[in-house]
Amino acid sequence: MSSVDRPPEGGNAPPSQPAVGVVNPNFQGDNQGLDTEDKGKQTVSVLSIRPLPEGNGDTNPVQPSDVVNITVQDEENGGAYADNINLLERSSQSAGRQEDSDELDQFLQDGRRRIDYVLVHELDKDPEDEDRKSRNRQKFEANLVQAGLVLERSTREIEKKEIHYIKVHAPWDFLSRYAEILNMKMPLAKNDMTEKFESCWAKFPTPFDFDDSRLPEIPDFFTAPFSRQRERQFIIEDRDTFFTSAQRSLLVHQFLSRAVFEDVGDRAKNKFGIKRMLSNGSYTAAYPLHDLLYETWARPGAFYKFQPLDHIRLYFGEKIGIYFTWLGYYTGLLVPAGFVGLIIFLYGIIRLPTNKTR
Repeated sequence: MSSVDRPPEGGNAPPSQPAVGVVNPNFQGDNQGLDTEDKGKQTVSVLSIRPLPEGNGDTNPVQPSDVVNITVQDEENGGAYADNINLLERSSQSAGRQEDSDELDQFLQDGRRRIDYVLVHELDKDPEDEDRKSRNRQKFEANLVQAGLVLERSTREIEKKEIHYIKVHAPWDFLSRYAEILNMKMPLAKNDMTEKFESCWAKFPTPFDFDDSRLPEIPDFFTAPFSRQRERQFIIEDRDTFFTSAQRSLLVHQFLSRAVFEDVGDRAKNKFGIKRMLSNGSYTAAYPLHDLLYETWARPGAFYKFQPLDHIRLYFGEKIGIYFTWLGYYTGLLVPAGFVGLIIFLYGIIRLPTNKTR
């Protein structure tokens, strides 16, 4: 049922002014009802939605910005009336929002708080298993909220499956508290003791360098274990950007690895950790959102450029940074050997027709 305003008394004539509303352009056919709750307005049944005929009497498929004729039946008064409705064309801005809603954004709905971690789960077909998993999730997420994390839920339908997302945001109080517990080293003062040596060749631009405007040089700092009591001594220009995305995800992950989801009364026997939640099926996935260096580094078109090792280290950490440093060095050593091997291979191909075996 669809709720619309009551028609004028004493007949089935349409209102004096055409109504303006939004109708699904894909809706076609007769005798198709729309079921909604009656919220104080008159309940009617939608009998048909048809495009208005053109001058030759033909009708075209309904398009946005078209005027269609809608016929409704008044179930209360036993009559029917018709009216013309203008289809509102969806603006490009709203269309963009529709497309953006299909993707997990980097921020919560307010557009300001960053998503630091995402938990994913599906409903189990077995009621008993789903009840157990639901209790685990409720206890687990309650502990996250109690620790100061912010949770936001959303649902998407993918391949006829309802996927539930729990987006986790870590506010400043949470990050500063656990950064102090983990003795995370943060910038304390700019390093003014190193002198960067540049050769004459380094002053000339090369196609192997990255664009400094897209990947600016990362300054070098003296660091110290973070302390909330000495917060003013650290270089904090903006609390939202003081911790990098990798550090934020690390701090959240450390807490997820210790959060309890089944309390049996004994701390030594409590069940905890996101890994166990994944293994028992309470969650199907858990991951941080990565804003990878795709446009500048992790793409095939940038294979010939130098690696932004400082940015890789800052995002992935020192271990991954050292790995890519060694990988680049090892690959560079293979280039001369590759050229020698290519020359030998071409020489063998050229000499193959004249090579006579005895």
